[in-house]
Amino acid sequence: MRIALYGKKMESLKQYKESLENKFNVCGKSVNIDYYTDEAEIKDNMQQYDLIVLSNSLLHEFTQSISDESARNITFVSGKKIETCLVQDILYVEAELKKVHVWKKNEDMLLSIPISKLEGLLKKEGFIKSHRSYIVNSTHISSITKDTIILDNGIRIPVSKYRIKEVREEYLTLMKRKGQYQ
Repeated sequence: MRIALYGKKMESLKQYKESLENKFNVCGKSVNIDYYTDEAEIKDNMQQYDLIVLSNSLLHEFTQSISDESARNITFVSGKKIETCLVQDILYVEAELKKVHVWKKNEDMLLSIPISKLEGLLKKEGFIKSHRSYIVNSTHISSITKDTIILDNGIRIPVSKYRIKEVREEYLTLMKRKGQYQ
């Protein structure tokens, strides 16, 4: 995604640019941000950008919305236990009989819920079901082979031979939406 920022103060534009770049990186999205203080120059280059922010109030709101997206929480209710965590911290979910392990970056949670209950909730957050026992966070996928998903930390998740085509298509669709695939 290409973004142009316009304003009168060079220092504040630099700060907004750095802040936005960091927030997009946390979301796993690639972005190229330029900023302008000259109105004629931004008008000459308008066709190059997907988004142009022309006011400080919009720039502030846009920065906040990116921040909110990168810090989304998800809450799981399992019996008498309620667990909340950041969506971006979840690597994958693994079914084990009528329980699930929610594997996060630094720890795991064991919940007494069938994986089918989590599937719809997690799909909305960009997760992909790769196997009857696994749901994977697409933001942590490093590569997909004919029978395995490899996460950015090296963990290998099996892909069902019946789901491989669907998994690849879902992943590419999600990457297109994020602007990381043409």
